[in-house]
Amino acid sequence: MGTGTHRPTRNPLFDRIRAAAPGSGLLLLLISLQAAPPVPDTDLIPTGSWTYRVTVGGEPVGEFSSEIRREEDRIISSSDMTGSFIQRGSVTVDASTLRPVRSSTFLYQPGEGSTTARLTYHSEGDSLTVRGNVTWGGLARPPAPVNIDRTLPAQSLFDNQSLDLLIAALPLEENAAWRIELFEPTSWDRTITVTIDVRGETRVTTPAGRFDVWRVEVRGFSNRVEYFIDQRTRVLVVQHLQGDDLRLELVSGPQAGTGERSAG
Repeated sequence: MGTGTHRPTRNPLFDRIRAAAPGSGLLLLLISLQAAPPVPDTDLIPTGSWTYRVTVGGEPVGEFSSEIRREEDRIISSSDMTGSFIQRGSVTVDASTLRPVRSSTFLYQPGEGSTTARLTYHSEGDSLTVRGNVTWGGLARPPAPVNIDRTLPAQSLFDNQSLDLLIAALPLEENAAWRIELFEPTSWDRTITVTIDVRGETRVTTPAGRFDVWRVEVRGFSNRVEYFIDQRTRVLVVQHLQGDDLRLELVSGPQAGTGERSAG
């Protein structure tokens, strides 16, 4: 549980950033699919580096880069958003189960200060112990750090930064759905219910070309989030945050050329 005695006012921008990008948002996912948690097929997860343009209301506000790589028995996903605000994150997971090993996130908004969260995980039997802290900077009177030390069920525990990995590894098909409990240390050590729904197939166009995709809707954040996942490669092509109209669109990456190039 958090030990800080002062908690800063919730920042809507940070809420928006948490849900706005692959591997963004902080930090843990507790997954259940009604009667059972989803069973990810991690062989489906693409590896490489991708670049996205970031827009709000159609206006460019920055750039987002994402990298996924495999190292022996682990998968490492990292991301970096620059522009009107800054977000950097990294998560290391088990390559066969996506069970988290460690994660870190840094968020910064000029005039609003920064938030940093670092977590490590220790698995023992059917439980997973989460330890870490959340700290704030760039403020005249930053609140005391929030320290986290909790034990949660290991069977269904994922890190929120690995949400893009999980979606890519799920058995995506029309009308498939999963329910998620999200543990959010920067939201004061609480859980929220999130659902993942596959809304069908469509085609989208980005600077990288045209792609046939699965449209996956995530609910439970302050706004709905749509993921558009390339059907053949499982690469994230577009992500759209409803309400704030924040959008990521694929610009380049190892699988970008597999889409049908748009004219002009």
